[in-house]
Amino acid sequence: LESHQRNANKRLNQRLLKIIWSPNYRGVKPSELKITVVGGTIDGHNEKKIRLIPPHDSPSFVLTRDKGGFTPLFINAYIDGQASDIMSLPAFPDFIVKIRPRKSDPIDSIRDGHHGTSLVQGKICIEPTDGNSRLLPNTLTWVGSSGGDPNRAKADAKTYAAENTSTLVCGHWQNSSGANEESNRVTGHFVVQEVYTEPVQKPA
Repeated sequence: LESHQRNANKRLNQRLLKIIWSPNYRGVKPSELKITVVGGTIDGHNEKKIRLIPPHDSPSFVLTRDKGGFTPLFINAYIDGQASDIMSLPAFPDFIVKIRPRKSDPIDSIRDGHHGTSLVQGKICIEPTDGNSRLLPNTLTWVGSSGGDPNRAKADAKTYAAENTSTLVCGHWQNSSGANEESNRVTGHFVVQEVYTEPVQKPA
């Protein structure tokens, strides 16, 4: 038995089942084929019987899964009364895994004679949206800009890389000014990709 997807937009709910004979098959001619299906139908029935002449006859049948494919499908074939190995297709999953960006709080730091020149720095962290989500630490990036001296006004995603986990990801930023007349600014945010699951809407 060989199973093929019939139509992608039907979410694998229907497949074509084709009979492929082993080159070494030496059964009687014609042979009787019986196919039974659990968790679906074959050409609209739970059982299909047909007489074939191997290896010339290789018909195809339409398999339709019950409940939109959210139950397992089991197929058993009998050739001249002898059972083949059971073929099975697992049920569709109850959820879909998706990815979305997760942003940190924004940062906007200015250091000059009016705002102070001393070094300021911070550790800004991102947590998952909820218990159904997990972060991908290696995807943490800084999205922003700096004005003035790039050695003083900067942010990076590597400082805490060794500490980051799927439930807490942190980045580092810092800013300072070498003189009152020097103005440096760093502004932006960190972003990390988050994996989450979304329930699949099952047919009634």
